[in-house]
Amino acid sequence: MSHAEVPQYPTMAFRVWRNHRPIPSRKLGSDDYFTVSASSGEKVRISYEYVEQVLPADPAAKIDVFEDTWGFTGFRPPLEELQVAVDLGPMYADYRAFPAFGRNPAIPAYSYEEFFLRIFRVFPPGYRMRGREVWWRIHNGAPHLTSASRLRIEWRAWYR
Repeated sequence: MSHAEVPQYPTMAFRVWRNHRPIPSRKLGSDDYFTVSASSGEKVRISYEYVEQVLPADPAAKIDVFEDTWGFTGFRPPLEELQVAVDLGPMYADYRAFPAFGRNPAIPAYSYEEFFLRIFRVFPPGYRMRGREVWWRIHNGAPHLTSASRLRIEWRAWYR
């Protein structure tokens, strides 16, 4: 299996697990590859996380973006479900350390809920919140999130 790097957003770190145990991966070109074996009928959970270098999507409007495409095609055996999570906790921690938007330092920073509602736009609908994570649970053939769904999070770049 592999994770393809999006050229506009280079991968800075990549880790992968099989049933919660780390497995090795290797970088070939711009993609991260890993091998998973399973017995016939065995259910396997593959988890991976990666950190991308996020670059401005609209510098004039100070809008930055995370975007990726996820799909079910090409896997043997076929995938049944994908769960994709984007952790916004580190971004909120940075904001709490350096509140912006012309706010007086004496005024408390936004709560996480206010921060999320004022700063982010999340596409497509169907996402859920779990703590400070935005996540999608995508089933093969689901009506709203199907193969090759594009997941996108935009935010106001208060830090520049």
